[in-house]
Amino acid sequence: MIVGGCWCCRSYGVDDAWQLLTGDLVDPRPERVRYAVRAAFLVWIYAWGIASDVIAKGGAAKPEADAVTRGMTASVVACTLWVVAWELATVLAVFRS
Repeated sequence: MIVGGCWCCRSYGVDDAWQLLTGDLVDPRPERVRYAVRAAFLVWIYAWGIASDVIAKGGAAKPEADAVTRGMTASVVACTLWVVAWELATVLAVFRS
């Protein structure tokens, strides 16, 4: 995403695109640190939660072909609910102050 942003900035003639696009990740302003912490936490929790769900449902016994489709659908629904729940919880935590 950052490389694509650099390419876009270059096409518009924006100087120092890398520093502009990575500033909030590498060296956020003090008032934006909570957003960077939220983003890092969400990436970590999504990686573990979604991978765990996919492994659990993927490793379950599937006696027939339709069970594969049901398992995939159940995993997509569970992961979507997982993301929505964490997004709402972290938005409330970030904006409560």
